[in-house]
Amino acid sequence: RSFPISPTDVSAAFFTVAFYVVGSAVQGSLQDHEIQVVRVGPGQAVNVLEYHRVLFLHRGQHQILPAPDSLVAPLTLRQAMRDLIRRESRPGGRITIKVNSLVDSEMINALYEASQAGAAISLIVRGICGLRPGVRGMSDGITVRSIVGRFLEHSRIYRFGDPANEADWFVGSADVMPRNLDRRVEALFPVQSRALQRRIDEILDINLADDQLAWELHADGNWSRVAPSTGVNAQERLQQLALARSQRSA
Repeated sequence: RSFPISPTDVSAAFFTVAFYVVGSAVQGSLQDHEIQVVRVGPGQAVNVLEYHRVLFLHRGQHQILPAPDSLVAPLTLRQAMRDLIRRESRPGGRITIKVNSLVDSEMINALYEASQAGAAISLIVRGICGLRPGVRGMSDGITVRSIVGRFLEHSRIYRFGDPANEADWFVGSADVMPRNLDRRVEALFPVQSRALQRRIDEILDINLADDQLAWELHADGNWSRVAPSTGVNAQERLQQLALARSQRSA
């Protein structure tokens, strides 16, 4: 049901809590590798309420209220993602993305342009990838890998910039596909806690270091297993870290 009071009234009246699941349903989270974040504070749930009004009411007068820190499809996500890629399109620029699929032609071309401008781009794509990495003069600075193991890799993570200096971290529901950017209500929200940013960096670093489950995409469009060297299994390592954290907090 639509609330009889405005979202502003809701924000003023309550200290709101928003629970974000980056992946599919919570019920599947034991089988899928997902990220779940609870955000607490005034106004955090207001935009979630608005998203659901758009989804379920389908009324033109109900428009998503743009959150100052969230990227929302089909309103702001495409433009914001394009702007973030362009910001890193320079020598020393850094882009790291972990998604299920990457097929949107505009974003693929933007990543090619970023690579040609000198950016280092690391992509972790579980499924379909329409980008060709390592093509001389076009995508020399781009690598693409896929993690295939016991658990379904289902989280979407976007990091723009060098985490050692200044970067923006986002997690959310959107893959890099036209249907996600243009035809669905999707959201990426920023990771603003420094502790959680370090956790995201850890997840990305482990996925990029994996040499047990990882496959690498080549310039000719073929995939091959990454040669074993250090023995890093990303899914096992993340399980070990989660267990260690739970034991410390027990």
